[in-house]
Amino acid sequence: MDKTVLYDLSYGLYAIGTKDGSRNCGCIVNTVFQVSNEGPLIAVSLNKDNYTTSLVQKNKRFSVSILSESTNSKVIQDLGFRSGKDNDKWDDLVHTEVNDLPIVKDNCNGYMICELVDTMDADTHLIVLAKVKNAGRDCDVPLMTYAYYHNVIKGKAPKNAPTYREEEVTGDKWVCPLCGYVYDGDDFEGEPDTYKCPICNAPKELFEKK
Repeated sequence: MDKTVLYDLSYGLYAIGTKDGSRNCGCIVNTVFQVSNEGPLIAVSLNKDNYTTSLVQKNKRFSVSILSESTNSKVIQDLGFRSGKDNDKWDDLVHTEVNDLPIVKDNCNGYMICELVDTMDADTHLIVLAKVKNAGRDCDVPLMTYAYYHNVIKGKAPKNAPTYREEEVTGDKWVCPLCGYVYDGDDFEGEPDTYKCPICNAPKELFEKK
């Protein structure tokens, strides 16, 4: 089976916001789509291993922030490549709260406040069906599609993403073990000790030569 056919499917990037008690939590997902105009209803794909998924199931409420091409990549770094169980992911991000749920306020297209209706087991992921209870628009910058994230920002999908691709690395390359970013340059060892992965902010010393 040629799984590269799946690469042609279109995705966006979205920040999911929820609560751990009074503390803000969340993650990055790439699968959010409208199911019905009545409600309206949306569906979201969440990895079962994400701490955020357990909180969405517990609280039965969550927010969706629609990232744009102008959204700071730090939003993806902090929400997408760190665990909410041990980190306060939202502390350094430009955000606000709507209906007591965190939303990104860094050049996002808009937001939705959602109420869980049902879930479906999808092996490694949980498909969440939710009713949109509130929504608002922030800017008209084009949506950050997955193609833009990969081809322009040079971002990689984390291993728990439904669209994760295990890429072959040929020759001597320096690779970030956290997000899979391959150093895009000619002299990694010549980079200053303060160099960090442009995707997940991992320090230089974590990079592996392959």
